Amino acid sequence: MPQPKLPLVLKLALGFFLALAVAYSQSETPAPLIRSNSRLVLLDVAVTDKTGHSLRGLTQKDFTVLENGTPQKILSVESQSTEAPLALRPRTILLLDELNLRFSDLAYARDKILAYLQISPSQQQPTALMAVGLHGLTMVQDFTQDNTLLENKLKALAPVNVNPADGYMDPLKTQEHAQVVLSALSQMARAAVGSPSSLNVIWFTAGFPGLLQTSSHSEGLEAGLRNVANLLMQSRMRLYTINPAGVLNTNLSLSSGRSSSSRSNRPTHESAASQLLGGGHGEYYEADEMLNHMTDMMGGKSYFRRNDIDVALSEAVGDSSTTYAVSYSPANTDFNGEYRKIEVQTDIEGASARTRRGYYAVGEAPSPDPALREAKLVSALASPLAYSGWNLTCPLTFDPATYHMKGQMIVTPKGGAKEEDQTAQTLRAQSFSDNGKVLDSWSWHVNWKNSWTNRVVNASFDKVLNQKARVVRFLVSDPATDRIGTCEYRIP
Repeated sequence: MPQPKLPLVLKLALGFFLALAVAYSQSETPAPLIRSNSRLVLLDVAVTDKTGHSLRGLTQKDFTVLENGTPQKILSVESQSTEAPLALRPRTILLLDELNLRFSDLAYARDKILAYLQISPSQQQPTALMAVGLHGLTMVQDFTQDNTLLENKLKALAPVNVNPADGYMDPLKTQEHAQVVLSALSQMARAAVGSPSSLNVIWFTAGFPGLLQTSSHSEGLEAGLRNVANLLMQSRMRLYTINPAGVLNTNLSLSSGRSSSSRSNRPTHESAASQLLGGGHGEYYEADEMLNHMTDMMGGKSYFRRNDIDVALSEAVGDSSTTYAVSYSPANTDFNGEYRKIEVQTDIEGASARTRRGYYAVGEAPSPDPALREAKLVSALASPLAYSGWNLTCPLTFDPATYHMKGQMIVTPKGGAKEEDQTAQTLRAQSFSDNGKVLDSWSWHVNWKNSWTNRVVNASFDKVLNQKARVVRFLVSDPATDRIGTCEYRIP
C-alpha cells in the first residue's frame, strides 16, 4: 500500500488539533465575528520588507484586501505599534508549556528567555509570563513593561517535572496534555475578545508528539472549524510557537526511543501511526509541522529545528511589534456560513503582508443556551486572565482586621455594542484561597436603563470575606453580546 504524502499527515493533525479545541470550547463558544447587521471584518496585518523587518508608517492606500479573490472596500487602517498609546499597543504573553516539553527543554527555554530579557531594561509591548501545567493556566507575572520584574518572577518559577529530563515523552499522555493546553489557548482568546489591542501569544512547546496515534474523523469538525476560526478573529490573537528541543537528528535509532542528551541529538520515537502515515521523522517532526500550519492560520510564525531560541524569541517579538488594524465591509452580503479566504496585499516593493487565512461568514447567532452561558461565567471567574469585553474597574476598601470589603463595580463606555439589547446585566464576585478553592460567591442581576453603554454605570457591594481568601475576582456579563469584563483584588 503506498504511503500518504506529508500534506495528508498535516491535514489529519490539523483537523484533530481543531477538533480538540472545539471539544474544550463548546461551553464557551462566542457569538460570530461577522454579523449580518454589522458586516465588518477586522484584521491584524503584519507587513515586512524583503529582509523580514517590520514596515511602519503605511496608510490605507498601501493595502488591498481580497476576499475569495474579490477586492474589498477598506474602511480604515490604523497602525498598532510600540509607539502607540499604551492601551492600544499589542500585548504579548510568554507561555511556558510544562506538559508538552521535556524537563531539560523546559529549563533550557527558561534560561534563553532570561537571556532575552537581559538585553534591555524594559519591554515596549506590555508582556505577561504564564505557564500551563496539569492544573491549567498559571499567571506568573501579569502584563508589565518591566523586564527586571519578569526576570525575577521567571527565576522564582519552579517548573513542574511532568516529563522526563531525557528520553521521549509518554505518548499515552499526549491527548490529555493537548486538551489542557488547547483549553488554555481558547481561554486566552476568549479573555481577549473586546480588547482595543491585539494579543500575541508566544508559546514555548514541542507541540503534541504522538498526537496522530489517536487521530480520527470528527462529525463535528466543520462546526468546530467555524467556532475556532471566528473565536480567533474576535480575540485578534496571533500565535507564535518556539520549540526549544533544538535541531533534530533524523538518523537516530527508533527502537530504544532514547539517545544522547545533546541539544542537537533529540530522541525520536516512531509509533505505528507515524509509520503508517509516512511522517519519516517521528512525532517531533509531525508536531512541528502541525504547529507551523496552526501559526500560519493565526497570522503568526513557528520557530523550530534551531538552537538559538533567544534569537527566535526576539524575532517573534519584533514581528508582532508593528501591526495594522485593517477593517473592511464584505462585498458578499450572503452570510451563509461558507469559509471565505482572505488575502492582504501591499504595493510596497519587496514587502509582504501577513494575516490570518480567513473566516466563516455566519449570520446572527441564536440565543446562547443558559447552561453554556453559565459554564462560561464560571470559567471566566476562575481564570487568572483579565477578560476585556467590558471596561470594568472595582475601587474598594478592605479592612484586614475584619476582612470587610466595600466598594463598587464600575463599567465605563465601550464601543461596538448593540445598545438596545444591553439592559439586563449579570454581576458576580468570588473569593479564592491560595490553592484556588472558591470560598465566597455573590451575584447580582442589574437592570440598567437603555443606552447604558453611553455612560458610566455602577453597582455597590458590601461583604465580609472568608479569612482564608487571598484573591477576589469580579465579573460583569452582557448575555446579549456574549462579552465579559473582569477585574480582581489581591489581598495583601
